[in-house]
Amino acid sequence: MARQTAKVFHRHLGPNTIGRDFYLGDVHGRLDLLILAMGETGFNPKRDRIIAVGDLIDRGLNSYELLKLTREHWFHSVRGNHETMLLDANDDCSLGLWLANGGDWFMDESGEAIVDSYAIALGLPTALTVEAPDGSVIGVCHAEWPGDDWAKVEDALEDPVLANTMIWGRNYIKNNTKRWDK
Repeated sequence: MARQTAKVFHRHLGPNTIGRDFYLGDVHGRLDLLILAMGETGFNPKRDRIIAVGDLIDRGLNSYELLKLTREHWFHSVRGNHETMLLDANDDCSLGLWLANGGDWFMDESGEAIVDSYAIALGLPTALTVEAPDGSVIGVCHAEWPGDDWAKVEDALEDPVLANTMIWGRNYIKNNTKRWDK
């Protein structure tokens, strides 16, 4: 299990009453594909929002540009395991793990982009609660929600094991489990 050095926290998004919310899976540096999808769906940044499950970085050519999108009012993301690897790459072993998983783009960035990438990743929450216009809520984390009630997400984030599961958990994938909380 990977250690988690960066502070975990939760952010809340109110309802989008004027447009649509699009949920984005692991885009891994593929800004080109995101732009294509935005065009195909008629995405309007004045009305619509993108809510990403992290892993904005690594493997594709535009990791830093995707991180910078989190500064746009219409783009929201949680921290994924790849952003966590960036934050944890402070020794040869963890750096090697990150580089083996696509972090090599980071070595080609300027000093300013390196510092900025780290700062952006550090500022990403572990969990997002998105309120729907009908008053229901959608809980967003990168990997696996270990609880029974999303209303207790703040408590889960206080537990390092549960917070780690929200970023690194793979049990649902390994066991092909379908889970839809009500």
